[in-house]
Amino acid sequence: MISIPQNGKMRLILVFVVTILVAAGVGSLLTALQYGSSSRNVGKELSLVQGELAKAQSNLEQAKSGKSLDCTICHELDQLKGFHYPSQILKIQDKKNKPRRICIDCHSNPASLEKTTVDANGIFDIPTEMPHDIHKAKLDSGSMKCETCHVVDGEFIIPQPRSGEVLVCELCHTSGNFIKIHIEGRILEDNLNMPQIQYPKLGCNICHPQDPVGIHKGATSVLGRV
Repeated sequence: MISIPQNGKMRLILVFVVTILVAAGVGSLLTALQYGSSSRNVGKELSLVQGELAKAQSNLEQAKSGKSLDCTICHELDQLKGFHYPSQILKIQDKKNKPRRICIDCHSNPASLEKTTVDANGIFDIPTEMPHDIHKAKLDSGSMKCETCHVVDGEFIIPQPRSGEVLVCELCHTSGNFIKIHIEGRILEDNLNMPQIQYPKLGCNICHPQDPVGIHKGATSVLGRV
């Protein structure tokens, strides 16, 4: 049996007690940090949820008053971009027997629209005056030039829709993406020959004038939400 001097025993006891106290202190600190961090995280999440609820409530009030409606509160931009191309819109709305809403329906005068024809591939043949009328103000001011659309590699061309697209508008206007054009306001992103201008953002209810409940009633009924 090993004999430990009295002083040695006292030192061992003190070391043992200090070790326990330090361990307890560290444990308390870690617990405090853990729960404090959790509390802060919960508080942060709650604040975010409250902010989203307030935003949704404001959006609903705007919708009720007929003002701009921001569908991106519930619908991700990438989700919306997936079906807001003229060719896709035409397919969806033909199936639902709804009037189409593509570029030329809003951005042309009735006389020009009456002369528009569609070939067997679904490509629109629009009269020459239509794009010139639409861009007249920019052409007159000099902010847009004829060669922007009519000169490629130094040669004069008559613009034609790209493969898979149905409107010549899509050559410059971000592949006809209604979301980038109207909701994000990025009009000329695909045309590097033009200044990249940020236009005012517009609301989804320009093309979807129904009230939010009316728009979603069929789908939400299926989901058991109504």
